[in-house]
Amino acid sequence: MVQATTKKPVSKRTRIHLSISISLLLLTALCYGLAKYHPELMFPWYRDASQKLLQLWANITDLVPFSILEFLILGLIWLAIGWLIRVIADRGRGLVHLLTTALLIGSVMISMFVLLWGACQFAPTFAEEQGYDSTSYTPEEAAEAAAYYLQMANQYALSSPRDEIGVTDFGSFFEIADSVESGYEALAQKYGSRFDVGNVTPKPMLFSWVMDCIGLTGLFTAYTGEMSINCNTPDVSLPFTISHECAHRAAVAHENDANFVAFLACISSEDMAYQYSGYYSAFVYVYNAISKVSKDTQSQLWSGLSDPLKADILASNAHYAQFAGPVKEKAQKVNDKYLKSFGQPSGVNNYGAVAGALIGYYWKEIKPQLG
Repeated sequence: MVQATTKKPVSKRTRIHLSISISLLLLTALCYGLAKYHPELMFPWYRDASQKLLQLWANITDLVPFSILEFLILGLIWLAIGWLIRVIADRGRGLVHLLTTALLIGSVMISMFVLLWGACQFAPTFAEEQGYDSTSYTPEEAAEAAAYYLQMANQYALSSPRDEIGVTDFGSFFEIADSVESGYEALAQKYGSRFDVGNVTPKPMLFSWVMDCIGLTGLFTAYTGEMSINCNTPDVSLPFTISHECAHRAAVAHENDANFVAFLACISSEDMAYQYSGYYSAFVYVYNAISKVSKDTQSQLWSGLSDPLKADILASNAHYAQFAGPVKEKAQKVNDKYLKSFGQPSGVNNYGAVAGALIGYYWKEIKPQLG
């Protein structure tokens, strides 16, 4: 007679892992759904709470001079490899435990991201709230705004410190990073306490070359509240990149909105390096937008570049061109899907969508001062 085999009962630990995972995913789905479909129930209280929680958490993690996130990622990779080796050695006997533990870790990471910060991506943007988001500008009006940003970028480029080949060199990463608070202090005075970021510590990534390969210049994470920066970023863009990640820390979630806030912070800074980086980035974004609709205007703007500004633009283009390839393309596709899933329909192109706000800022704030 053949005896019937009995199924091994699910362990108590496995049931606990599944229960916690399901509960967290349901809570996350509720928060995501409310933010996306009923933002009136979520904002501004959620954004204000997010900013305060992140600030509190970041005050602790900023005491560490290196990127905690970087080592957490390495730790997770090491843990995953160890688990796989153990499952293989045990001939699959620990597979169920491995999968439920992985599900628990994944659900905790997803819920922390959405609950702490991610839902901010469905909030009204700062540019919308300030009335800078209009896109109803004629090509001539856009060209005038671009000419202004070109003029300012040329002006600051002439006084920018340079290396032996004529490219901007602002010094060490930490010298640049130390001045990021200056611009945000000015924004807090003008636009309110949401930009009161306090003392911040931008952190250079040890594996910046990995960020180069996947097309990232900086990374803000709600898990640690850190601003992790690709320190290989060209110096002319580095202050703007740091200010961009600092905007994320102030619960400015949309990429184009973070770019706009970074621009305002840079030009409001007391540090010339930030001022130049702000105007440089503004010109590049508006120039790239105009180049898609008017080649004549593009040509006129390019002919107006000073030699120092042109040297910085060409050096930056050469830097990023060396990392073009399938790895970067695949990483960009992943980032594109992520951005679209969180209310940014233009995906990775959302980084450049700041041009509309920059043009709006020129006509609303700068043009009246110029008369």
